[in-house]
Amino acid sequence: MTEEVGDAAELDLTRYIRPGALVAWGQGCAEPLTLTEALAGQRERLGGIRCFSGISTTAAVRPECCDYLSFSSYTAAGANRALSEAGLPAVVLRHLRGHRDLGVHSGMITDEIAELIEAGVITGTRKSTDRGLTVTGLLLGTSTLVKKAGVDKSIRLRDTRYTHDQAVLAAQHALAAINSAIEVDLTGQANIEVARGRYVGGIGGAADFLRGAARSAGGIPVLALPSTAGTASRIVARLNGPAGLARADAGVIVTEYGVADLRGLSLARRRERMIAIAHPDHRAALDRTEDKT
Repeated sequence: MTEEVGDAAELDLTRYIRPGALVAWGQGCAEPLTLTEALAGQRERLGGIRCFSGISTTAAVRPECCDYLSFSSYTAAGANRALSEAGLPAVVLRHLRGHRDLGVHSGMITDEIAELIEAGVITGTRKSTDRGLTVTGLLLGTSTLVKKAGVDKSIRLRDTRYTHDQAVLAAQHALAAINSAIEVDLTGQANIEVARGRYVGGIGGAADFLRGAARSAGGIPVLALPSTAGTASRIVARLNGPAGLARADAGVIVTEYGVADLRGLSLARRRERMIAIAHPDHRAALDRTEDKT
């Protein structure tokens, strides 16, 4: 039986949710904000609820709600705001505005992608597969993105078993897979999960896209990141978190100080190139570190 209410304040969730229940909801732009915020507002009356969320933007997922709500997730992306404010994807997209007929195949697209489609930068006309289409597994943005995806038939949402399939990715000609990382060591392995001792996200599809690009004819597997986080170097002698990306998958590492193409290089040559793209203030210290790799 379907029940309609005119105002979320009229919705009594105790009729539907029992104490100790597990509540899960959609992520990104599929998140039912009205309902999750009602859940937060009624959490005391609900008497203790377990919640599972993905990439979340709701006001319900905040520390003060943990008195009656407990949260679990496969990602801590919401806590990654400080990193995202560095601008570890928007800057790359802004630099593409002078291009034409680019194609997009991604696990997630944002408002910036919608803007590039509107500007004629992204057309997909040169894609080897899904020609003329922008393919993604997830929308994460504002109503601008949602409205664009609702009327633009060139934007196709596909199962992540398709978007992250290495064979599908490898079939694209000249696929440039652009991912980011929290830090990269001097051999090219990357930490994409832990920042300053805090878990901020899972591995996601980074390895799939890098490997797919490496197999693509003319493809380039790219990791792009700022050289520093505050005063700390993000090019490091040893990772401060798990190696989510193996050095065997390292391709091209990019910072604001240059490009280190590590493909086919020895470990010694990799060290040289990685130090060259580190912030100048950290290069001497990195060069002094003992190579135990």
